[in-house]
Amino acid sequence: MCIAALLVAMIMSSLDNTIVSTALRSIILELHQQELAPWIGSAYMITSASTAALYGRFADTFGRKSVFIFALIVFEIGSLICGMASSMEMLILGRAIAGVGGGGLNSLVLIIISDIVSIRNRGKFQSIVGAAIGISSICGPLAGGAFSDHWSWRWCFYVNIPFGVFTVLIIALIRFNVVEGNVKDKLRRIDYIGSFTLLASVTSFVTPLVSGGTIWAWNSAPVLVLFPFSAVFFAAFVYNEIKIAKDPIVPAAMFVNSNVAALLGIALSLGCIFFSSSYYISLFFQIVFNNTATEGGVASIPMIMGMVITTLVSGVLVSKTGKYRLYFFMGPAILAVGVGLTSLLNGRSGMAERIIFLALMGFGAGFVFQMRVVALQASVPTKYIAVVTALASTCLLLGG
Repeated sequence: MCIAALLVAMIMSSLDNTIVSTALRSIILELHQQELAPWIGSAYMITSASTAALYGRFADTFGRKSVFIFALIVFEIGSLICGMASSMEMLILGRAIAGVGGGGLNSLVLIIISDIVSIRNRGKFQSIVGAAIGISSICGPLAGGAFSDHWSWRWCFYVNIPFGVFTVLIIALIRFNVVEGNVKDKLRRIDYIGSFTLLASVTSFVTPLVSGGTIWAWNSAPVLVLFPFSAVFFAAFVYNEIKIAKDPIVPAAMFVNSNVAALLGIALSLGCIFFSSSYYISLFFQIVFNNTATEGGVASIPMIMGMVITTLVSGVLVSKTGKYRLYFFMGPAILAVGVGLTSLLNGRSGMAERIIFLALMGFGAGFVFQMRVVALQASVPTKYIAVVTALASTCLLLGG
């Protein structure tokens, strides 16, 4: 039941990354203010990417259970505000709040699995999580289209409520290891300077990245100011982690193994390719082939199936053999071919081309989607597993 509850939480969080892409038209028709529409997706991405890295250290300090329930409740509150939104501003606020919780769910599910599953069997269980993420990320546009076409776009958010309640009840009944110490001592351990500078750095970086070219021109003052601010805050964060913090959010000792930096780079690149593809492919089919929102989501199914197959197969094989290095050569190579071929699709492309090209993308992404987490957790001492897992989620979200 614990694994089932964790999967439900991960699916909810992953769905929220892409579910609004096909519901945007219906939202704009009802709430108007089309100029604010880009912020519906941006608000969630900014807050989830900004907070994801913090949850690793918070889980070590306050315990997995309390931090997970906190993240889930915040996510549910944000979803409820979105569903009840009477204006575009209220919807954007709800998305931002949901992102704070969603960023934690992504990290904490993988952290808890690493606690209850041995390193040898971790690949198998995390491949199931990876398949769930892949399915939900691609099914997001499909579900958003179905709700918009047949019910109301508000159900894109209301659907989270019953599943969230189920997950909270299950997790509340499960016993986790208790972190020693009183609340006062735990609050003293928080790296407040590191938390602030990391949040400021990521927010200053992501905000112009997702808003440039849509809400703001690339040469506008906000974009030109925020990028340098991001670099300054990041430098302050690094200095604090190395020189000042007694209990740093991202311990420098974690990077002694050079694999850690390389694997975080892979997570960043994978997020850039996979999330952007899953977000825009259904829109491509709607515009170029005049599909409905639902049909646009259905057209993405080959990518889902490709990713699910290779994620599950690679996870089972890693659990049996204990070897995962080969997948970091196979996955990116197949993914690059799939992305290149998919970029050639146009209005004259046949059904066979669309299926094969998208399936290749899914095959490539599936080989590395969860292997990056397994490899990262195997590359650091046990005491850093929660931190490095949260950092991997942050890099994946930043890429998207």
